[in-house]
Amino acid sequence: MKKILIVSFLFFAAINFSIAQSVPYRVVFDVTSHDTTDHRLAIRWATEVSDASPDAQVELVFYGKSMDMINKDKSTVADAITKLSEKKNVAFRFVRLH
Repeated sequence: MKKILIVSFLFFAAINFSIAQSVPYRVVFDVTSHDTTDHRLAIRWATEVSDASPDAQVELVFYGKSMDMINKDKSTVADAITKLSEKKNVAFRFVRLH
């Protein structure tokens, strides 16, 4: 009886896993800081998520004091942003506050 119960459980578990649909993985990084350490961390996290999950949709949103991060002359992460922008699953949004 125990064997039948275990086999039944495994059978239904296998069916459940085979029917399960994958949920899209979406991540938004909200960058508002003027601190260059925060800029490097946001780029690092976005890169790690993008590399670990190529199907993930990664978005970085810049506004407020973070605009220096995307200004090529003032940014400490300009090269990393350029490299990250080449990935198809990464998007950038710029929000100007009035």
